[in-house]
Amino acid sequence: FEIAVIIFFVILAGGVAFNTPSPIQFLVSIKEYLFLWSFYLVIAFGLIRERTLDRIWRWLPWLVPLTLPVVIYQHFVVVQERANLGATWDAVVGLFGGDPEGGGASGAMGFFTVFAIVLVISLWRAGCFGRWRAALIVLSGLACIALAEVKFAIILIPIGIALLYSRELLRRPLQSLAVLAVAVGVAFSILAAYQMQFVSGQTREGRSLGAYIDVQIERATATDNIDMRSARMGRLTALKFWSQRHGLEDPVRLLFGHGIGSTRIGTMAVGEVARKYSLWVGTSALAVLLWETGLLGALAFASFLLFGALAARRAARQMAEAVRSWHAALLRALGVGLLLLLLELPYNPDMTGTSAIQLLAILALGYIAAVRRGYVVT
Repeated sequence: FEIAVIIFFVILAGGVAFNTPSPIQFLVSIKEYLFLWSFYLVIAFGLIRERTLDRIWRWLPWLVPLTLPVVIYQHFVVVQERANLGATWDAVVGLFGGDPEGGGASGAMGFFTVFAIVLVISLWRAGCFGRWRAALIVLSGLACIALAEVKFAIILIPIGIALLYSRELLRRPLQSLAVLAVAVGVAFSILAAYQMQFVSGQTREGRSLGAYIDVQIERATATDNIDMRSARMGRLTALKFWSQRHGLEDPVRLLFGHGIGSTRIGTMAVGEVARKYSLWVGTSALAVLLWETGLLGALAFASFLLFGALAARRAARQMAEAVRSWHAALLRALGVGLLLLLLELPYNPDMTGTSAIQLLAILALGYIAAVRRGYVVT
């Protein structure tokens, strides 16, 4: 996966050299691609003690119970205040960033919560986390997701559990299917809570859970969904929009993109693509990567997440779990987390625009690299 990381940054540099973005656009945007990777180098080359790394991962899940009171306040107070402005979407963000005028990193909060749930379950299975402490974090996480309409997080819960129990699915299929059934049941329960809380006045005639799910699937899969008032595109619409404007007649931009920051819409800098189309084309991280780094950049980015996940699972299998079960359990959870991030690329722009999720991925990749180099004693 480290080779894929290097290839990605080489492609990134090539796109910058070819497109020569404005200095302001380059400086404002480079932080989202480069600056946080210093943490990867520090961890991967053993410049942080193993004890410190362990403490980071041990304490990270406790952010979920700390987030719950904030989520409760945002759900019952902030959402109501925003309703007067007509900007209730993504108002429940927990301890992650938000915009008072509408929007926020609710998707990032949802993903982090799912990852924390997967992590504590993995550690609990290995005997490295107490039962009641794990239950507290899991229940707090489910409550956070239930109070915020982060629909993709619901899908990730059973997927994450299935990936975590992938070996048991073959060895003990009945037990594993029972666990998956519980995870799916929890997901549908949260969907039912969403249906009761967030169903709009225009869909009163379809208040059933099935109708709610149909509406959400229709919105998610629409390929012509453009809100001209907010200049926002649907997820598949953004990918279709990119594909319609790139072909073999311009192979350089097809393969290497328009350069970093080309999709940016901000007060300090507006990218070339954003100016040209007057639309927010960066609906998802995949759309941003395709526009800014091209097909090759998006492929390299996805590759280091995939190969990092495979390296984590391989390292966990090779460990003597009876001796250091903590590391094996942590690596299994990190592998699942990276796979879930890979699945999230077409859903939202967290991996290219939310520093907390970027840092989480970088910490995971750095830890895996440290294990492979022997800086973490296994």
